[in-house]
Amino acid sequence: MGKKIIKNESGMAMVAVMMSLLVLSILGTAAVTMASSNVKVGLEERELQAAYYIAEAGATYYMEDLRNDIMVVHGSTNNADDFFDALVGKEEQPGDRLGKIEEYKEELFELEYGSQPKAVVKLTQLNTDQLNTDKRRYYILESTGEVDNISRTVIKKFTLD
Repeated sequence: MGKKIIKNESGMAMVAVMMSLLVLSILGTAAVTMASSNVKVGLEERELQAAYYIAEAGATYYMEDLRNDIMVVHGSTNNADDFFDALVGKEEQPGDRLGKIEEYKEELFELEYGSQPKAVVKLTQLNTDQLNTDKRRYYILESTGEVDNISRTVIKKFTLD
């Protein structure tokens, strides 16, 4: 009786079909997982790029505003000391830009992916104590773009001559 059971092949087609379905299910699950992962990475990359361009736009906007102030001050002063005092200002003067943070939102940016992007810009003097030069000439502009809790920072160094 034992040899009859071994030679009986009824039900083998069902086993083969079940094995094929198992393999196809595993391949399908892997494909869906990879596709959803790629979509997620693509969305994050898009938001990172958007945050970078927002930071870049904030820096550009601030630099244009600063350039206009520089040209006005340049035309109204006669020497470097007066120029830097008028441009940067003293702590008690309202024209002081150093260390102050400017934030640009609705005035520059439209809604991006359902949220309001913003650029936060700060101007600081570069520490040049070791160079024995006039530190009033060297500046760092730091602009951080934010969208959907993702931020990127652009840093620009510049010199006023």
